[in-house]
Amino acid sequence: MPLLTLALLWWVAPQANAALLVGNRNDNSVLRYDDETGKFIDTFIPSGSGGLNVTVGFAVGSDQNYYLSNFAGSSIERYNGKNGDFIDSFVPKNSGGLKLPQDLAFGPDGNLYVAGTVNGTTNAILRYDGKTGTFIDTFISSDEIDPAAPFSLTFGSDDNIYLNSAITGTIKRYDGKTGAFIDNFTQSKPGSIPGSLTFGPDGNLYVADFKTNDIARYNGKTGEFIDFFVTSNSGGLSGPVL
Repeated sequence: MPLLTLALLWWVAPQANAALLVGNRNDNSVLRYDDETGKFIDTFIPSGSGGLNVTVGFAVGSDQNYYLSNFAGSSIERYNGKNGDFIDSFVPKNSGGLKLPQDLAFGPDGNLYVAGTVNGTTNAILRYDGKTGTFIDTFISSDEIDPAAPFSLTFGSDDNIYLNSAITGTIKRYDGKTGAFIDNFTQSKPGSIPGSLTFGPDGNLYVADFKTNDIARYNGKTGEFIDFFVTSNSGGLSGPVL
């Protein structure tokens, strides 16, 4: 089953001020929010910059630049970490069979992990060289993941991979070195359509909801619900997922 198309949020620490960046799927832009209060700041990456067509996944590289998955373009785009300007297509269109890329994250090994479909038919986690963008391998195959996942992925402080399904709302944990399944870490609230997820500087897990347009916070150790960090529709937020 091909992956769903929603949106995303990301914790980042730019050169000047820490912030929470949220991909706004409905107009292909990236919005910036205060990392402590959740208050809207500005539009950091303008609509459609660099050919961006459906903003879904995001990661910060060791070069402090921002990497976004271009869902409709089947590629990974790179943007300047200071001003949001487009740099290049870091992972070219269809590299490694990549189709409809969703989320992405740099692992402890420095390589880039991308959740997407392979040749547009099966879900997988693909691995790319973190310096060059060259395809390495399929890290987690379709045989090892929930058919409704992976929509979003992130690495925790334990160096393991956390995958989320917007269909089931289940957040699963996999070994960051081998890709083997560990457990179901937590479950999103009933009636929600969660998407992108990330661990914040406080160690807690943040989950954006595509249906209610808010960002929920969960305990990073236990998976228990804490609160809504960004309330519904703040700053015009529309279609976020973690």
